[in-house]
Amino acid sequence: MKSLLKQVERIGPFVRNVATLAGGTAVAQLVGLAATPVLSRLYTPAEFGILAAFLSIAGVIVAISSLVYEFAIPLPYRNDDARKLLATTLAMNAATALLCACLAFSPLGPYLASQAGMEALLPYLWLLPLTVLFAGTYKISGFWAVRHKHFMRIATTKVVQILSMIAIQLAGGWIMGTALWLIVGYIANQSMGSLSLLGGRAGLKSILNTRIWTGRTRALLRKHSWFPKYDGPATLIDVFSATLPALLFLPLFGPAVAGSYFLAERVVATPLAYLSLSIGQVLYGDVRQLSTEGRLVPTLRKITMIQAAITALPALVVVVAGSSLFTFVFGENWREAGLYAMWLTPAFYVNSLYPAIAPVLSATRGQRKRLIIHTAKLVLGALAIAFGYVTGEAIWAIIALSLSYTLVYGTTVAWIYVHAARHDRGIRISSSSINAT
Repeated sequence: MKSLLKQVERIGPFVRNVATLAGGTAVAQLVGLAATPVLSRLYTPAEFGILAAFLSIAGVIVAISSLVYEFAIPLPYRNDDARKLLATTLAMNAATALLCACLAFSPLGPYLASQAGMEALLPYLWLLPLTVLFAGTYKISGFWAVRHKHFMRIATTKVVQILSMIAIQLAGGWIMGTALWLIVGYIANQSMGSLSLLGGRAGLKSILNTRIWTGRTRALLRKHSWFPKYDGPATLIDVFSATLPALLFLPLFGPAVAGSYFLAERVVATPLAYLSLSIGQVLYGDVRQLSTEGRLVPTLRKITMIQAAITALPALVVVVAGSSLFTFVFGENWREAGLYAMWLTPAFYVNSLYPAIAPVLSATRGQRKRLIIHTAKLVLGALAIAFGYVTGEAIWAIIALSLSYTLVYGTTVAWIYVHAARHDRGIRISSSSINAT
């Protein structure tokens, strides 16, 4: 009985934090999904395709704008050390945004876009620096909030973000209905909430007063250097692989195909992934203690079972009736998106299990495994799209993508379990040796 009470006591805060974060995420997702049928009638698939390609480019930059040192923010025992990492990563992100501004407002930016077959993005390149600045700042501030377990703040910002984005996109759609308003809405989304996650004005003042280029900061960067060494390439490759369809569908198959893929992903993959990401954020806040105590595998088992059970029924509905549902809800222009969703949902379902348990790799120096996983996804995804291009049919690229992603992430989930089991076993052996002496 005492053992059971201890387990409940241990898992209670974790479940409570997941419920808080997932609750805010669920509200945000419901608002976004409720607005999508209206947005799909105000904007064309081609305009959503432009948004998808723009966000893909911005996402790749944001992924490494601070050399992924933000992953280290929850880990130091001393708050002063964590604050130094926070201030340093914010400075890195701002410098990256400045470089993007130099590129966007020089002849080189338009030249590169034209050479990549993305002329449709030329009118929107000036928005890239703002997107990088705000999205990167929010990403970094989220890790600071996770460190302090401010999950209610994170949940609240998600709701505020989606409301601001939807309001701007709806207003812009009614006024003129161009991709500009879709992008501006996203920028507004990312600009909301960072100040709250950083601790308000007092927190921001403390960060601005933090001296970052000191010997202690350099020591912290060296101590956590495995993040840019291994998590950096893995994160970059992961974002490349995730955004590859939007990046390649636009020049290879046209904006309409890119937009249809974007809607299928937004309606199906994003809600599945957000629950998983919420669980992963909470796990990352607790993973240091769990790994020290050798309790990773039992926690991962509970997480995976809950995640799989919750998302199984919605995924099955889309597989069976995706095309008809999309046509009914979003309009006749989006029938193709529904077909894509039917084929992609099995991959989205398996993929959604990964973010919830991926923090285990970052916290237990499994970065090399992450690098291998994301490299495999990138290579197989590129081959799938190339296959579709050779056949001349986007649907074959979609089918091949689904098969490749399902294979990669099914293998990945099993691999993380093996990695966690080895870590737990090592902790138990170490504890037994200490007790024996």
